[in-house]
Amino acid sequence: MFKIQEDSFGNLTQLEINNVLSGEYVTIIHDYGTNTNELVLQANKKNIPLLRGTNDSKDMSKKQWFKGAKLAPFPNRIKDGKYSFNGKDYVLPRNESNKKNSLHGFMFNKPFDLISHSESSTEGNVEFEYTHNGKHDGYPFPFRMNIIYALSEDGFECVTTIKNIGLEPMPVGDGWHPYFKTGTLVDRLQLILPDCEELEVDENLIPTGKRKPYTRFTELETIGKTEFDTPFAIKVNAREDTAYVQLYDADRNFQITLWQEIGKEKYNYFQLYIPEDRQSIAIEPMTCAPDAFNNGMGLITLKPGESFTGTYGVTVK
Repeated sequence: MFKIQEDSFGNLTQLEINNVLSGEYVTIIHDYGTNTNELVLQANKKNIPLLRGTNDSKDMSKKQWFKGAKLAPFPNRIKDGKYSFNGKDYVLPRNESNKKNSLHGFMFNKPFDLISHSESSTEGNVEFEYTHNGKHDGYPFPFRMNIIYALSEDGFECVTTIKNIGLEPMPVGDGWHPYFKTGTLVDRLQLILPDCEELEVDENLIPTGKRKPYTRFTELETIGKTEFDTPFAIKVNAREDTAYVQLYDADRNFQITLWQEIGKEKYNYFQLYIPEDRQSIAIEPMTCAPDAFNNGMGLITLKPGESFTGTYGVTVK
């Protein structure tokens, strides 16, 4: 049986979807961008906290590493916060410390409205909505964003829909920024990646336009001292509609899988990032490459009335 309850989170509010029988749960801070702050799933009959979240609302407002953030209307970076679209130039706020870029869109802290929820014996889900009115100098494109979070015996799932409600075409991308932890130093964890290419980046982590074959982690391989702040493009083919990044903790004998829908205008990119303390690893599904508003890699353009819908999720075994 699944239950949904609302609690305070400092000066914010969180919704928890709880599997009453197993104790698994996910918490969503819906008035701060629907931030996914906690995810606890079961493996080997033990409930395992999988995300490196934030302890209180004050810490969340500091945006440290964008832990658990929803990334729209673009994930990752826009070079110098500048782009051109349909013959017009736009300037976004430059919010990346020590760099000139615009980082991770502007939906990560917006207050979403709860518009529906459902509890049953097999699943709990909640749907949130936010309407961007287009009053933004750097992104004057009205859109409506709906996000459905679900928890079931199969794990965690997120379905995102972004609809162009304006009168002009709009560029858009989406992503998620979870930091996964197991209680073991990342160096000891094993990783397997989908068939992909590495996107070469410059000193400001902006793609140069070059792609490099990536032959590591094609099967479970220990991360060791590998450094990641790296974007990857998934090799998409017509036979597959889902890609998987798998993280295995041999010490505790369980595996985390982040899956993402791939195909035409889906989550065909991902970013890996390991913080300096190496206590967690960010595995970020993205619909586009960094700086997609300029380089066009994975960029989705929605005509008036058109929508994007995509899905990703997490399982553990």
